[in-house]
Amino acid sequence: MRSSALKIVPFVAAAFAIAAIICGDAGADVYPVDDVVWDAPESQSVISVALSPDCHHVAMVLRRQPSGNDLWLNGSVAASARAIPAVAYSPDSRHLAYVVDDGSAMSVVLDGRKGASYDEVATGGEHPLVFCAESDHLAYAARRGAKWFVVEDVAEHDAGSQVPRDLQLARDGASLAFVAKENDLYRLIFNGVAQAAFADIRDVRLSSDGHHVGYAASQAADQWVAVFDGRKSNPYLFVTGICLGPHGEHPTFAGQLSRQDDVADSVAVVTDGVQGSAIYSLTAGPTMSPDGKQIIYCGLKAVGQPEKSPLMASPSFRNASLLFEASGDLPSLAFAIAHDGHGINMAGPLLRDAFVGGTERAVIFTADSLHWAAATDGNEELVRDGQRIEDSFSEIGCLAISP
Repeated sequence: MRSSALKIVPFVAAAFAIAAIICGDAGADVYPVDDVVWDAPESQSVISVALSPDCHHVAMVLRRQPSGNDLWLNGSVAASARAIPAVAYSPDSRHLAYVVDDGSAMSVVLDGRKGASYDEVATGGEHPLVFCAESDHLAYAARRGAKWFVVEDVAEHDAGSQVPRDLQLARDGASLAFVAKENDLYRLIFNGVAQAAFADIRDVRLSSDGHHVGYAASQAADQWVAVFDGRKSNPYLFVTGICLGPHGEHPTFAGQLSRQDDVADSVAVVTDGVQGSAIYSLTAGPTMSPDGKQIIYCGLKAVGQPEKSPLMASPSFRNASLLFEASGDLPSLAFAIAHDGHGINMAGPLLRDAFVGGTERAVIFTADSLHWAAATDGNEELVRDGQRIEDSFSEIGCLAISP
């Protein structure tokens, strides 16, 4: 594989081939991971694909005829089972975990070693297998009889009678947070201690040091709050984009202020407990860099809003750099904010008629917080450090930056 200072990989899965985009200093080229396209037998169909964070390995689950699943690693069959419903690489790409279902029991296999058997291993949700950032601990939800557990390595943590979700591990695996449901109420369980009950809990985020936690919680219909270390914000119609620094600093979220014909929302970004100016709607973010010093979010400006109106009210984040600014019927904007006076890397000029779309985490940072990447809405193009990459795609499934 050719060398690259910054490798950004939007994953595009075809029927039987894997391809990646490797973005180096000179721009972007399209070529297969490790210069190899792995073809599966025509009799098998692709169920799921997992790409290692370092972009060196690909795991594919294929449906075998007439029944069963095969796990292919880098083009060779590594395991077979009645079903393999979930696969995940560790952040350092050195460990692979997957769930096997033999029809009578389910287990998690880590680096080829099969774990304890359960009646069920939860495979729904975005990340059913959760590694800590240092890659040496794994957590997942499993059921034995009527009782659910969160399994951390081999330890079982009681999670009640319903499947737990939003599992979070601290960077070193020393802290564990998850959401448990009992009697139609949700509680965050943080290091074994149950917090206040809510009608719903979403968007759980654990600080990398493992000492702080934030989440969005519903108190009643159309009444959501952001909760950081047990302290609730003012209520909003909805709360999203929970993020916080590595030591819990600068707790940030987006709060919905009003509805406009149930089509577009009026939203404000709140940082350090201070609400910024409202924008017409939020299209991505807020996303905080790993060092807690930069925030990117993107949205549409409100009608009549001044071009350079300050959107961040927190004293720590008033030095805002405009990344995107578009003209037209749907003006869009994005701000990169740095409280230490050093703005985010912007290699190119301001982008026009493009804004970050997709999921709330559509903007991603490198581990050292010096580079960022995003997928633009509409043309499905990549943006790296403020500069559009020329290649475009019909669809970008996910985005990753190698360590």
